[in-house]
Amino acid sequence: MHRLYILPTLIINLIIILVPAFLTILLAFYKWDGMTLPRFIGFDNFEFLWHDRVFWLALKNNIIWTALFLTIPVAFGMLAATMLLVVNRGRMLFQVIYFLPVIIASVITARVWQGMIFNPVSGIYGLLDRYGLTLTNPLSKPSSALFGVRRWVLANCWLFIKFPKWSAREF
Repeated sequence: MHRLYILPTLIINLIIILVPAFLTILLAFYKWDGMTLPRFIGFDNFEFLWHDRVFWLALKNNIIWTALFLTIPVAFGMLAATMLLVVNRGRMLFQVIYFLPVIIASVITARVWQGMIFNPVSGIYGLLDRYGLTLTNPLSKPSSALFGVRRWVLANCWLFIKFPKWSAREF
């Protein structure tokens, strides 16, 4: 009888996750603009993607972003959990730095990091420019945009180090 308690959760998962996933896979074999009736075209969509250079570039960029974003926050989280246990001097400051992302919104974090990097007076680019090393914004050119976006990996990693729920005491 107690197994019936998970039935609502299973039904919700089926409706919210599995049905849309199945429909997405099914619609990949159709040509559909969202307004007219879908028309079956078989593997034509996949053939188009196979030859599309932009698709492969986007896939490569997503793989790089995912690899960075899945490894760095976990490593930082483990390091932070260890530091919270071992560091005695400056522990309070470290705890504040560690828990700050929990209470700061993502948008504010992005703006702070943007100011730290691109601010003409106090940002990294501004300081380098003051000493004669002028850099262009990597987000301004398609050839260097992925490099520019990778900088935000640091901000996102800092924002997400709070998510590993284990600590060094559990090991």
